[in-house]
Amino acid sequence: MKRLLFVFFYLCLLTAGAQSRFRVMTYNVENAFDTIHDEGKQDFDFLPTGRLHWDTPKYRAKLSRIASVIAGVGEMQPPKLVALCEVENARVIEDLLHHTRLHSFNYRYCMTESADRRGIDVALLYQPSTFHLLYMDTLRVIPANKHENPTRDILHVCGLVPSGDTLSVFVVHLPSRRGGVRRTMPYRCRVAQRLRQEIDGLTRNGRDRKVVIMGDFNDEHTDPSIATVLEARKWTDAIQPPFLCVLTADLKAANGIQGTHKFQGRWAQLDQIIVNDRLLTTEGLHTSPKDCFIFTDAPLLKYDAGDHGVVPYRSFLGSFYQGGFSDHLPVVVDFYY
Repeated sequence: MKRLLFVFFYLCLLTAGAQSRFRVMTYNVENAFDTIHDEGKQDFDFLPTGRLHWDTPKYRAKLSRIASVIAGVGEMQPPKLVALCEVENARVIEDLLHHTRLHSFNYRYCMTESADRRGIDVALLYQPSTFHLLYMDTLRVIPANKHENPTRDILHVCGLVPSGDTLSVFVVHLPSRRGGVRRTMPYRCRVAQRLRQEIDGLTRNGRDRKVVIMGDFNDEHTDPSIATVLEARKWTDAIQPPFLCVLTADLKAANGIQGTHKFQGRWAQLDQIIVNDRLLTTEGLHTSPKDCFIFTDAPLLKYDAGDHGVVPYRSFLGSFYQGGFSDHLPVVVDFYY
């Protein structure tokens, strides 16, 4: 009898420990432009005749580096979902998926086509074997007046994951801080408000809907767009359900890295992954803040004496081409089921 009980508990432990991983990442790839002009878009710097002399070899090298980061994040298996910010168009995604090492990963994609004047958009890569697409939608944020520039659309992709859960994924790239953090804050708050309205509608209609929001917010988790408008909190400040939790709050990595972007010697966590409370249970697809991290593989970093330490190894320094990856670092989160 004791032997049977021992075998039973041993099998229970094995079953409990045999969770499957569902890895997700978000990455601002910094100006992933092709070499062809898009009518009506201000992409002239990224043409062979433009200020940056953006040509086919540089373009192919850029795609190859993006692909190497995605493959590196995946380790033995590619990430199940990949959110990309600052991608010019579908041509770039097609080239990334079919003319780099990603060609064997069987990714499909959804993408916005927004009114952003530079022509940059967001996209989500997914594998049909682990994310069954139900629908996609784009949320447009209308400028408040004729003097305000159009911003990037929000991408909403909904699918079924292997746990049987319905997962809504929002990919965002909020307006930049160029012109000053305080002056540009209302633009980011307006996008966050549109996002909050959509999430409220989803959770009202289906309480079991699991939601993940990721992308470049151009804000930290304590800034008004996230803390006040979106009402997202870090884990220790979470209120009673339903709530949104910022998994990326207070992330730190090796080499003194305390964020995903560095400006004037200061790290900032501008790239966020936020989930609703339904993903913080132990039922079905789930995660926790400890399962979220900044990907700091050595090739993505460069030592800069003037910046007192390492910085993201970007493609350009001003107009000087140095052939790096991006001015942002990727963020990764592991879900389990």
